[in-house]
Amino acid sequence: VLLKSPILLESELRTIAADTVLGTKTFKLSFQGGQEGALEAALRQLCADVQAAVQAGSQCIILTDKVETLDPSRPPLPALLAVGAVHHHLIATGLRSDTSLVVDTMSCYTTHQVAMLIGYGAHAICPSLAYETSRQWRLSSRTQSLIKAGKVPDISVKDAQKNFKKSLEKGLLKILSKMGISLL
Repeated sequence: VLLKSPILLESELRTIAADTVLGTKTFKLSFQGGQEGALEAALRQLCADVQAAVQAGSQCIILTDKVETLDPSRPPLPALLAVGAVHHHLIATGLRSDTSLVVDTMSCYTTHQVAMLIGYGAHAICPSLAYETSRQWRLSSRTQSLIKAGKVPDISVKDAQKNFKKSLEKGLLKILSKMGISLL
């Protein structure tokens, strides 16, 4: 699969997740809170599970910290920590070139955070919280009244999310060009 951008819209992520040819596997990023050593144990288990999936033929791994309901006893693993751990584990086992890492995260909403995830081994990122925020912003009564008053342009949720994606892409390009990186 050839991506035009390392930043994914939610629809693009769903397409990748449903791809049976790639054998995409999704892994939840969480651990048992309140227990000593639980974070490290969860990282080790995640690395082992991803390794098994790649050895079984999965060409795309999605790491997600999204949850339907918040559970204080199951806090999310930091996405950056998880990506780095999985990336280096796959390198150590000689499997890194056999799969792509995609991150679906609620903890990434700035160009710096996107650049860090890419630097730690992610091929693509879906900044879910930012897209959810765009959706909530557009549907809020305050935004509706500002649109009616002509103070804010009337754009769809989809267009607002595309605008956000475009701004992340431009910011990422700026960061990469300052570092002398011309290809991703």
